[in-house]
Amino acid sequence: MPRRLSDRVEDFAAWLFIVTALLLVVVAAGVGGSVHRDGLARSAADSAQRKQVPAEVLADDRAVTARFRTVSARWAGPDGVPITGRIALERAAPAGRAGAPARAASTAPGRQVMIWVDDRGHPGPPPATAAQAVQAGVVAAVTLVLLGLVALGGGWLGVRAVVARSNGRHWEREWARVGPRWSGRVH
Repeated sequence: MPRRLSDRVEDFAAWLFIVTALLLVVVAAGVGGSVHRDGLARSAADSAQRKQVPAEVLADDRAVTARFRTVSARWAGPDGVPITGRIALERAAPAGRAGAPARAASTAPGRQVMIWVDDRGHPGPPPATAAQAVQAGVVAAVTLVLLGLVALGGGWLGVRAVVARSNGRHWEREWARVGPRWSGRVH
């Protein structure tokens, strides 16, 4: 049974941090689940609002980024009227790269490509997937746990520093009282 107040404070703080860490895990699971549900709802909404349509490449604009190439293309709008605009196509994977999806390297005029369009016919990204919703939920939960543990760890180090200073002052007072008798040097 701890006798000093500092020992009792340290024990109380340790239990408080343990309970807080357990609550942190529960809250993080709830937040991760909420992010996952929101992602699934967004995926369902995206899937309802976006569809794939064929587009015909009209000209290669030669605007290239690390992952995409911009081309002019024509596709059918929601009312069947042709729409002409610029679309981004993923560049072809380097030859022999393991696990790379097959992509045609040609962006020659007349080539047919599949693009995602919204309900107004504007090109955009494909709908979010259930796997992306799971990933977002896991990332949110893990991030929350890690940030919480860093904060709790900092708090614990702070408690330990305060308790150590208190113990040091207490031990100095005790040694000032008892030390001269043990050493034989009485002042």
